[in-house]
Amino acid sequence: MWLLLSVGGVAVTAGTYWWYNNRQSPLQQQEFELVEQPELHAAGKHTLKQLESLVSKGVVKGADKQEEMLSAIWKSLMPGIALSNRVSKEWQRIGFQGSDPVTDFRGMGELALRTLCYVSQHKRDVAETCFRKDDTPTSYSYAIAGINICQTTLQLLKDVPLLTNHMCDEIHDSFGFPIALFAELVAHTWIQFDMFYIDEIARYIEEGGTPALAIMQFEQIRARFIPQLRNYWCSSLSGRTLPLALTEIIESATENYKSSLACRA
Repeated sequence: MWLLLSVGGVAVTAGTYWWYNNRQSPLQQQEFELVEQPELHAAGKHTLKQLESLVSKGVVKGADKQEEMLSAIWKSLMPGIALSNRVSKEWQRIGFQGSDPVTDFRGMGELALRTLCYVSQHKRDVAETCFRKDDTPTSYSYAIAGINICQTTLQLLKDVPLLTNHMCDEIHDSFGFPIALFAELVAHTWIQFDMFYIDEIARYIEEGGTPALAIMQFEQIRARFIPQLRNYWCSSLSGRTLPLALTEIIESATENYKSSLACRA
């Protein structure tokens, strides 16, 4: 049972996101215990291969299942508002770059599409927190940010075999479950990034940066975030018990994967 908190008018799940209580992200801690990484287990290699296969699978206009997922993303973020046309600049309202969102998935393929669909439908607290409709210095393009965080998370699993091995020990005998598990980790990473981003933009403005140009700092901030994210997980997994965050990621994936459109083969 997850407790919902209200932060800035947005419902946020406690437990995995306990640091919302005092606006203190674990990534704001500067000292991490570095842990020697083990060999990647066979299950971890198999899971990464599954995820990579979806990266290689392009998102194509007119593909029925992919179109269904795109539609689900729109409906989750813009309830009650219909697209005027399939190809429309309206997609930019949820953070795609152009009139046809399929072009934005070239780098991460169907893995990013499934992940965005999963987060938008099943991680409503994350979607509502990170999809900011107001034009403020801390706003960013939701869909493009999600694709970038998807890439960051996949690289994390490659860089930190200790994390990948722990997660894969819990994987069910189903292709869909690794997708749910990966998407849950993306959601957790996205919330951490969002808090890190807000703090970094505040620092940028305090140091004389132009608020209107804050969005231009996105990639630089993500680059600073990545090593801290990696070190955070290395430190968290150094004990004998699984950290609470990973336990909740696994439990939530188990609960949601059977009902998720993004997890259907």
